[in-house]
Amino acid sequence: MDCFLVLFSCPPPFPEEMASMIDLWQKHDDDWAASKGTINRGEWGHFTGVAVHQDYLSRGIARNLYEANIKLLKNKGYKGALAENVSAFSARAAEAAGATLVSYQEYATYEYPAGSGKFPLAIVKPPHVTFQLREVKF
Repeated sequence: MDCFLVLFSCPPPFPEEMASMIDLWQKHDDDWAASKGTINRGEWGHFTGVAVHQDYLSRGIARNLYEANIKLLKNKGYKGALAENVSAFSARAAEAAGATLVSYQEYATYEYPAGSGKFPLAIVKPPHVTFQLREVKF
């Protein structure tokens, strides 16, 4: 199986309608990065999304993608990897590949902008009810 890894220094581009998701994503990324102190290029992998076509679900493909990329990063001397999971499926695959939960946010309770009384991500339906950051340390 051929696998590839795309690294971003921030969340990938989203349309303006997704400003609340960008804010949520950036907050968790910033908090995680602050907990690590100085991070140098080539120390941490950053998985921003894993998706499998619906015709191929429940075959372990997402888990295998995580595992192959984790092995690649480990062999390249990285310290670990961070997985940003916006769906229950990618979170389950990351967990199965050994990633542990470091932070999460329920979509229904994420207020954006802060103090506005608005919860734009409450429209996200189960089973995708949380944003999660998961980490694998080598």
